[in-house]
This record gives sequence, C-alpha cells and structure tokens, in this order.
Amino acid sequence: MNRNLHNRVEVSFPVTNGSLKQQILDVLELQIADNTNLVELSENMENISRTPSSNLITNAQADTYKMVSKLNT
Repeated sequence: MNRNLHNRVEVSFPVTNGSLKQQILDVLELQIADNTNLVELSENMENISRTPSSNLITNAQADTYKMVSKLNT
C-alpha cells in the first residue's frame, strides 16, 4: 500500500465542548486498541502482518459504529 506522506494536509483545532472532547478521546482509544488487522510498518515501508498477543479482539470500525449508534438513539 502506498502512503501519502508528501501531498497531504493535516488540520488541528481546539475542542472546547467537554462531551465532544470525550467522544473524540473514546474513538481515539478504540483506534489505538484495534488489533484485528494488525500490521507493523517496516523500515522499507512494507506492511508486516502481526497476530494479536491477546485473545481479546478489538475492531475499531465495528466498535466505533456501535458507540455512535448508541449516541443517536
């Protein structure tokens, strides 16, 4: 997979609403904990597949969807 490291724009902005800030932090925690498609980037910029070291599987996409679905009910 090619990485777009040279032609991208990154944006940051303050989040002042406490509940929105917590929602963002919760999503970030899910992203960091995801271990379903675990890969490590080698020095040669190649993806190396890894297996989770835990029996607990965390799928950030599915878990984020569940979290957002609960917010919208």
